[in-house]
Amino acid sequence: MYQQPLLAGHESLVNSNDSELLYRSEYAHRVILVTFNDASINRPRISTPFNKYRQRGAYQTSGWQQHISAELADDYQLTPISGWPISELGVYCAVFLISHDTQIEHVLQQLTADKRVDLAQRMLFYQTQSHYSDPYFKLQSHIQQMQIAELHQYSTGKNIKIALIDTGVDLNHPDLKQQISDSHNFAEAISSSFSEDIHGTALAGVMVASADNATGIVGIAPDANLIVLKACWPLSNDSIQATCNSFTLALAINNAIKRGANILNLSLSGEHDPLIEKLLTTALDKHIAIIAATNNTNTEHQFPGSMPGVIAVSQTEPGMNKQTDQTGQQTILAPGEEILTTMPNAGYDFISGSSLSAAHVSAISALLIEHQPQIRPNQIKHLLQTTGINELISIFQNNRINTTRRISGNADLNHVIDKGGNNENSIFFNLTQL
Repeated sequence: MYQQPLLAGHESLVNSNDSELLYRSEYAHRVILVTFNDASINRPRISTPFNKYRQRGAYQTSGWQQHISAELADDYQLTPISGWPISELGVYCAVFLISHDTQIEHVLQQLTADKRVDLAQRMLFYQTQSHYSDPYFKLQSHIQQMQIAELHQYSTGKNIKIALIDTGVDLNHPDLKQQISDSHNFAEAISSSFSEDIHGTALAGVMVASADNATGIVGIAPDANLIVLKACWPLSNDSIQATCNSFTLALAINNAIKRGANILNLSLSGEHDPLIEKLLTTALDKHIAIIAATNNTNTEHQFPGSMPGVIAVSQTEPGMNKQTDQTGQQTILAPGEEILTTMPNAGYDFISGSSLSAAHVSAISALLIEHQPQIRPNQIKHLLQTTGINELISIFQNNRINTTRRISGNADLNHVIDKGGNNENSIFFNLTQL
């Protein structure tokens, strides 16, 4: 990555490692992200007998990127901290520190008007939302109500890729180690832990814990492939609560798209973030289902759940399966109270919160996609808005999932449910506190 020492004049930061500023929320009011187009990011390099073909979109810095970053730093009196290519958007993202005596809104306004700049924004932070023969299966009342054993006769999420963008996960947990296909830590500079992280381990168990292995619990989609991308770091040792920011989230989401994930699980919420919105729009354009937890106690920080196309999930109340949030979007309600799930060091515990609810819906989405590969995210959303979580078994039993093509310009799939032979039209960052 492109890095440059801090400029003189930042006395309060003299003893700070510049890379640490990316992860310290107390400096968020002075850290900005600037993106600009760079055709070299996805341009295939010339092959020679010596270098063969190099990977496209690799995380490396070109001379052009360094040149533009340096120009912007000079023009606006900014201190470069870091930068990286966002291959799925075809842009380079530079991270800068503004000076003490500069108003951030003024700098952002100037940068936005600069023809070289694609996007300029604050660094934003998100918080996690935290509040068979398997011996503990009988304690998993939340999935027994879903008749999970019967559901697994139709689908187990086999070969469906779920990208868990969260904290790390216990990679050696006996109920998880066979389910995790890949992992990466995008927050290693501030949090080198991975298998010790609680929040991600808890979500992983809900989604993909091994079934019928005479160990622990059963996941809702036990044959799905889990890609663990750590973008969030625990607030303290042994803390289930965690935080992440625009920088780490963008890296992880971009990576998940490149890996061909079918589902993104984002059990987090925060302020509206233009860069993250662009990446999630790209994911939706690729028909990737995005599941996000929402926090009913803080209606101003509901992104990305508030974004159109994203499936927003909250913790259920008895007898409810959906609600309408402040933006008019319907929020799916799923189990999130006292959920037995996996913990680090091969442990298990009961955890509550909408993060767990989002994990339920991500895993259910994997079941639906395996059963009907042509189903689209908007169709999954409509299906869950019109059918209670505990009623899904009847849809599989009656083969009521349809993807009828409409004859139109793009022949988009626009029907999802057949009730009695009639199709219904589909409707087009703290981690959420457990």
